[in-house]
Amino acid sequence: MNMEQESNNNIKKADLSRYSITSRLLMKEALRKGYQVTTVPGRLATSHVVRCEKDGKELYFYNLNTALNPSYAVQVNEDKIWTNNILHQSHIQIPDTYPLKINRPEDVVIDDTLRKMLESHEYLVVKPATANYSDDTPVSAGDEESLLRAIHHVYQNSGGQPEVIVQQMVFGQEYRFLVLNKKVIAVAYRRPPYVVGDGVSTIRTLISRKNNNCLKHDNRHASLVAKINIEDVSRHEGAHFLQQVPEKGRAVEVLDTLNLSRGGEAVDVTSYVSDELKTIAIQAASACFLGIAGIDIVTDNISGDGNDSYVVRVKASPGIRMHQFPTEGKPRNVARKLFHAIEKTAHPIGKKIVMIGRVEKVALPDLVNEKFKARIDTGATVSSIWASDIRVDKTGLYCKLFGEGSPVYTGEELHFSEYSMRSVRSSNGYEELRYQVVINVSLAGRRVKAKVTLADRSGQIYPMLIGRNILRNKFIVHVAEGDIDKKAESSNRQELRQNGLQ
Repeated sequence: MNMEQESNNNIKKADLSRYSITSRLLMKEALRKGYQVTTVPGRLATSHVVRCEKDGKELYFYNLNTALNPSYAVQVNEDKIWTNNILHQSHIQIPDTYPLKINRPEDVVIDDTLRKMLESHEYLVVKPATANYSDDTPVSAGDEESLLRAIHHVYQNSGGQPEVIVQQMVFGQEYRFLVLNKKVIAVAYRRPPYVVGDGVSTIRTLISRKNNNCLKHDNRHASLVAKINIEDVSRHEGAHFLQQVPEKGRAVEVLDTLNLSRGGEAVDVTSYVSDELKTIAIQAASACFLGIAGIDIVTDNISGDGNDSYVVRVKASPGIRMHQFPTEGKPRNVARKLFHAIEKTAHPIGKKIVMIGRVEKVALPDLVNEKFKARIDTGATVSSIWASDIRVDKTGLYCKLFGEGSPVYTGEELHFSEYSMRSVRSSNGYEELRYQVVINVSLAGRRVKAKVTLADRSGQIYPMLIGRNILRNKFIVHVAEGDIDKKAESSNRQELRQNGLQ
């Protein structure tokens, strides 16, 4: 595949607007520290993986997708049901939440749980279950018909995703906490796009005037500020709304969104946040296994004890524009702190690093003739493979790879004259003593000799897990790519939830 790469000088001269704002700020920090910066483009115009090289070491990032967040944490974060369950089990306060599976929209009924939620809360909100969609629809208390309409609306707008979330709507101000390695480094309040009336001008004129005056005191960062789209306002509020003349001094919200890319604004409040709320944000990030996280908390008092506060969102790759260039308040140079932490993940340059997805086909050239799919997990220290009928005698260890029901199971008994024991702790905290052997693994054109533990993976989708002992200094993982069995993974998520995660 042809991959465009740009030299350090070209990066300096290039129009950085092709990159996302977060990547752009981190790239500037890398250049400031003397790194040679190259990029590998993806499908989208702004989806570039960035490679930084200096003093015989290299590091990679894509926005804030970095080695500080393991791949399994990123995958969990993409599923709001998993995320909410993890937060709830970690005793972190979240809104009352009910996941709803949809086979056919016309079959959805208001069951006792939903009816109780309608009776207990002033408002509910319906959300897609995946983090890729953000179409939240509010519903008034007791209104079963509106709830059904909202469920159908979210289902259709999310591309027919099979699950939605019905959640208590909580009230207060929403704040974004930026957490880095168990420390809160910045907090911002986001407010919807608004204009202030002068008693004479229409809302349309006030929007145009505000757009023209964007960052008039600091033109260096004008490209980082999104203007309010008048057509967007007209589409959501109606043309008549734009002709209204607000009274002098009255603030009027023109769009119901906190999204900075649609004209929302950010106010830095880092200096006013209580230690209790910082602790909640850090606990939420840690519960979700994230070294870098954006934690959204709704609270009435940013300086309070946090008792009436709710974690409403966790983002594994948060944007940093709101902290670096707030509309009001003190700018926080979070790019510098973030890049300093990312720098610590740099590794010596050896052979060319190969990009792989979170599921790839592998081969065991000395043991198995056919290739098969393996899960790639940067959070696992050591790799493991499905083995059955394990026995040990004075001549060594005997086993069969995989098991009955696996398409690559042959029933052939293998012999390893050398083996060892290893204690393995799963991401759920369970510890297990396993046999361990050394094998050759072929992955993405690279042959790696590595230790693997022998495990019962009969209940897993993929018969082998590739951990850091194979990946280190050889591969970089793009968690959104790979030979993924989406149907099996979706079915597996349902089973996991039914078995206690819900």
